[in-house]
Amino acid sequence: MSICPERLFGRKRIFYDEVEITKENVREIVSEIMPIHNKNAADIQKLYDIYKGKQAILKKVTTARSDINNQITINFANCIVTFKTGFLLGKPIQYVSRGEQTVDVSDEVSKEIDKLNRYASDCDKAAKDFELAEWMHIAGTAYRYTGTAKDAQDNESPFEIHTLDPRFTAVAYSNDIGEESLFAVKVSKKRKGGKVTNVWSRTKLFKIYEQYGKPVKITEEPHYMGRVPVVEYPANNARLGSFEIVLSMIDAINAAFSDLADGREQFVNAFMLFKGADVTAEQLADFKRLGAIKVPADGDVKYIVSELNQTQNNETINLMIDTMLEIVGMPSRAGSDTSDSSNGVAIVLRNGWSDAEARAEDTERIFKKSENEFLRIALRICDAKRGMKLQLSSVEPHFTRQNTDNLLAKVQALTMMLASDKVHPRLAWQLSTLVSDPESAYMVSQEYEAQRIEQEQQLLSDSAETHAHDDSEIDSGGDAE
Repeated sequence: MSICPERLFGRKRIFYDEVEITKENVREIVSEIMPIHNKNAADIQKLYDIYKGKQAILKKVTTARSDINNQITINFANCIVTFKTGFLLGKPIQYVSRGEQTVDVSDEVSKEIDKLNRYASDCDKAAKDFELAEWMHIAGTAYRYTGTAKDAQDNESPFEIHTLDPRFTAVAYSNDIGEESLFAVKVSKKRKGGKVTNVWSRTKLFKIYEQYGKPVKITEEPHYMGRVPVVEYPANNARLGSFEIVLSMIDAINAAFSDLADGREQFVNAFMLFKGADVTAEQLADFKRLGAIKVPADGDVKYIVSELNQTQNNETINLMIDTMLEIVGMPSRAGSDTSDSSNGVAIVLRNGWSDAEARAEDTERIFKKSENEFLRIALRICDAKRGMKLQLSSVEPHFTRQNTDNLLAKVQALTMMLASDKVHPRLAWQLSTLVSDPESAYMVSQEYEAQRIEQEQQLLSDSAETHAHDDSEIDSGGDAE
C-alpha cells in the first residue's frame, strides 16, 4: 500500500511596513503580499478538501492484489470541526456588562447592551458566528467584514456583517510594536476573466479592476470606520486548523480500516489450491456451479487463506483513535458506560469533557480579542447611525456552554446569591451560568421585582384606605349616638 499524506504546519501571518496607501501604489503593495497569501490559500484549500472527505486514503495503491483495493474514509476531520464548532458556539454569543463595571453599571447602559444584542440578532450574527468558527477550525483562521447596512431603513441593525472566504482574503499587519492591522484584501473573481480586488485601509476602500490579469481601473472612496473593517479571527497563534495536527493519525486510521476491509475481502475471495490435479477453466466453472470436483487419490483442493488478527487490529485502531481525540481535546466514547455508580461530574472528568472545555476556553480568549475589534467597528456605526453612546469598556462577549448541566446546583447557587445582601443581582445571574443571556435575565427580573413591589404597595395602600374608611364610619356612628 502507498499513501502520500499531506504535511501542513499552520498559516503564515503577513507583515508590512507602515505606509500610506494611495491609488498609485495600492496595486504594487497588494502584489508584494500575494505570494504569502497564495501559499496560505493553497494550504486552506487542501484542508477544506480533507474536511469534505478528499483524503490521502483515496490515493491508496495495492500491488499484491490490485483487484482488492478498499479506500475507506473515516472522516474524523469533519467530526472534529463539527464538534468543536458546536461546542464553542452551541448557544449564541451574548453581550453583557463588562465584569469590572458590573455593579456600578446604570440601567441605561443595560438597555443599550440589550439593544446591541437585538442588532446582532437582526443581522443573523449567531449563524454568521457559526460560519466563522467553522472556517476557523478548518483553516486555522477566518475573516469577518463589518460595514454599514445598505438597507438600514428596513433593518433594525445599522450594521451588517459577512463571513469572508479565507482562501480569497488576507489581512496585513504592521511590523511595529502592537502589530495593528494595516490593510485587508478580498479578491473576487468575475466572469470572462474578470477580477476585482477590494483593499481596505484604515480610512479608504480601493477597488482594483482587472481583465485577464491586466489592470483596467482603480477606484478610491473614503470610509469613516477609522479601522480596517475586515477582522481576522485566528484559531491560535500558529493559525493551525483543529485537525491539522493529527492529519497523519487520520491517514493511519483510514489505512487501518481499509486494510481490514481488504483482509476480509481477500479471505472471502481466497485463491484455490489444486494439488495433484490439472483443472481446466471449464472444470473450475463446473466446480463453482456444482460445489464438487473429482481429483486423484493423492490430490487435494483447499483455499490459500491468511486471516488478520481482528483482536490485535481492533486494539491498535482504538488506541490510535483515543490518542487522536486526546491530542485534539475531544471527549472519548471509551468507558462511557453509565451503568456504574459514577456521578455526572466523575463521568465528565473521566471521558475528557473537562479537556474539551479547557480547549474551548483557550479558543474563547483568542476569539474575544477579535470580537472586541469587531465591536469597535460596530459601535462606531451604531453611534453614527443610531446615536448609541455605548463604549467598548462597558461590553463583554459572553459564551454559554452546557448551561443545563448540574441544573439543580446552578439554581441553588443563583437563589443563594440573590438572597445575599453582599452579591449584586447582576453578578448572581452572570456567575450562575444558568441562562445564555444573563443581561436580559437581570433586566426582566428587575422589571418583575419593580412590578411586584408596586403591586404590594398598591395593596397596602388599598388596605390602609379601607381600614381608614371603616374607622371613619365607626367614629361617625358613635357621634350619632
